[in-house]
Amino acid sequence: LGGPDRVPSEVLARTDDAAGPRVLIPRRLAEPFLASARAVVALGETAEGTDPAGIVAVLAGQGPLRPSGEMRPVPVRSAMAQANSPATVAELSALSPGQAVLAGHATHLFSPETGAPTRQTASGWVRLSADEDTEFFPRTDPAVIVALVDEEDRLILGRSAAWPATRFSTFAGFVEPAETPEEAVVRELREEAGVVVDRVRYLGSQPWPFPRSLMLGYIASTSTPPVPDGEEITAVRAFSRAELRAAVAAGEVDLPGELSISRSLITAWLMSEEDSVES
Repeated sequence: LGGPDRVPSEVLARTDDAAGPRVLIPRRLAEPFLASARAVVALGETAEGTDPAGIVAVLAGQGPLRPSGEMRPVPVRSAMAQANSPATVAELSALSPGQAVLAGHATHLFSPETGAPTRQTASGWVRLSADEDTEFFPRTDPAVIVALVDEEDRLILGRSAAWPATRFSTFAGFVEPAETPEEAVVRELREEAGVVVDRVRYLGSQPWPFPRSLMLGYIASTSTPPVPDGEEITAVRAFSRAELRAAVAAGEVDLPGELSISRSLITAWLMSEEDSVES
């Protein structure tokens, strides 16, 4: 993962596979990049079984990564958007711990306590202070992501100010200090969609590498008409199941990618009966 002045946003990938980029790579293929790496993180043994000494390595470069042989840099978001089969989903899931750990390296090259340089240890999963007295572990940022359902059992989706006109998704936000995830759901939906939440139910979670989040998925219900805040969210729409399927089929609405928990929340609502959503 590369970029000296920002949280890593590119992944080193093999490009010799017709199925798409391969982000789990043996160490032998990463060798040309090791000299310029800020950090090398071991993610486990290669699944290929052809290189017993090889490990899966994800790199943070000192500068922009450049193609070398069968390897080339791929933007993380682009790579994850290509997850369209169980094999590629498993492959690209490695980006979550890889980017999260390397984000920790990118932001802790120096001790926040003393300003002295730190070094990596524990196969790249920890940074150590110069006096070897303090360990700095990668941090995780909890965030909530919510499928909002109104009193007519319609799914309410929002469009971010940065998105194209056809893209809609569930609502999300980071959990603030001293706040429970459920309190974050209530606050975020009030802030972004202007609704009062009646009920909240937890459905599942997903690590998300932008840059080091743990997405906690919920479904919430409201009887309040939604109103976008006009800053983060510029539009909201309510869909019945038939309306959402028709809008997607017609190209009027683009949903999140298959790899995201947002898409899983939408799919869970689409596949559910009204009484199970409300229970």
